[in-house]
Amino acid sequence: MVGRPTPEQRDFRTALRAFAHRECGTRAQRDALTAETGGPHNPSRPPAATRNPTGSSPARRPWRS
Repeated sequence: MVGRPTPEQRDFRTALRAFAHRECGTRAQRDALTAETGGPHNPSRPPAATRNPTGSSPARRPWRS
């Protein structure tokens, strides 16, 4: 059964939210953090324009083998 968070968990959540707001709370900060890659967040997945050039549905692979 899931209970309420402990005081330590609440403190951690508060600290994590403060960190995220401080480090990437504005659009300019997020752009600066993602500018290095210049691509999708998942580098193993090609951009949408090159993913399926035939227009047919690709065969689905299991998420985990």
